Amino acid sequence: PISWLFTCPHQLPPRAASTSWPECRTVEAMMKDPEQQEKLELREEELRQEHTHYLQQHPELRQVLNDFMSSVLLHRPEQVFDFAREYFTAFKQPKDESSGEAASSGAGQ
Repeated sequence: PISWLFTCPHQLPPRAASTSWPECRTVEAMMKDPEQQEKLELREEELRQEHTHYLQQHPELRQVLNDFMSSVLLHRPEQVFDFAREYFTAFKQPKDESSGEAASSGAGQ
């Protein structure tokens, strides 16, 4: 898993921790400047509010993600990104090449 990228090297198995890294630091330890910490907290809250507003404006998103997650858990694909591409491609509307708009079922009749 990718989680090892964010793990302190002292918590990794000896072979993986053999590279020389600076001492382990958490984000909190690195954020010694209170002004910088306050800016970070304000930005996090701003993003949280923006995301909440977006989800309120697009309630269908929650259902789309729930359906996708259910499908992933049901099928347990080895390649999740490939599975996601195939899953969401099934919803893509074909485009009418001459107009660039979605083709209707009765086009050309």
